[in-house]
Amino acid sequence: MIINQERLALGLAALRSGEYLQGLGRLKRVTEGAVRYCCLGVLTEVAIANGCENIRHDQNWPQDYEQNTAACDCPECQGAGRWLQAGAGDMCKAVRDWYGFESGNPRLGHDGEFTAIGANDTLGWDFTQIAQAFEDSYMGAGDETAGTHEAGESSSPS
Repeated sequence: MIINQERLALGLAALRSGEYLQGLGRLKRVTEGAVRYCCLGVLTEVAIANGCENIRHDQNWPQDYEQNTAACDCPECQGAGRWLQAGAGDMCKAVRDWYGFESGNPRLGHDGEFTAIGANDTLGWDFTQIAQAFEDSYMGAGDETAGTHEAGESSSPS
């Protein structure tokens, strides 16, 4: 797939904006009285706000805050009331297709040595560092040269 660099630039600007509190383990959840996001949750919010089709905010938010908080109507998720199909924090197919990623947990780094979830949850990188890793991995290349991860590796930093 070809990365849509315009759309990814919107997501990276959001990561760098300071508008989102960083969290772990879910795309979006309430912890310590505040809404917190994984880096991929921020990218999902940007996709929803900018016309990604087949995905909408879950009407049960914030009552169901321990679950992912958007309902996806893409064929993969089949309206499952969540942003993902397989992992606890992967982007669903509708969102990854909107950006042009082949995986719901994009690989980052020069050789794809770690994943976005790994950078957020395991390596403890802040959103600015993660945005830079996305930029280094995907911007200007015109394709997804960093590669993709396979199902089942969603929480692994490598």
